[in-house]
Amino acid sequence: MANTARMGEIQTHCLRALRRHGNWIPGSGWEWNNYSSTVRIMEGLRRRELVKNTGGEPGSRKEHYVLTEDGKKYLDLIDTPKVPREHLNSVLVMMAEQGGMWDGAEPHGWHFHNTGYTMLVMRDLEKQEYVVLTGERTKSKRYVMASKGLDAAVKCGFDPSALDPDALREFPVTA
Repeated sequence: MANTARMGEIQTHCLRALRRHGNWIPGSGWEWNNYSSTVRIMEGLRRRELVKNTGGEPGSRKEHYVLTEDGKKYLDLIDTPKVPREHLNSVLVMMAEQGGMWDGAEPHGWHFHNTGYTMLVMRDLEKQEYVVLTGERTKSKRYVMASKGLDAAVKCGFDPSALDPDALREFPVTA
């Protein structure tokens, strides 16, 4: 397995972006701050054997970075939910029944077990793109259900016809 000791948050975000987009070449439409920052990050990931450069030398503007098998395994490992699947499913159904939103600052809002555990569940759901965090990461965390989350809730037994049609117009958003 590749060296993943002390992986930085930015490196991890770039790995996830690489998985989402399939590759990175200069001018491909995404980068981290700018070209040179992206190459520097990708080269660090290459030295860790999480990505490989199948294009030109670094700095040549002909680079072509792709995930390695170790990079894919690492992302699978860190993106595996820490919350039991049945809890994630229960929260998705509860969230759908409440109109597709959860606000951590709402004093009389719903929660699963307690607010802290609900936050843990929401973070896992966000990693899997079932919910989207709206606004800034402050004390008030408001999550909105993504279309992928609504699909999963329906598979778990949620009946969208039970919702008010006006509520259905408010969600889901696209992650």
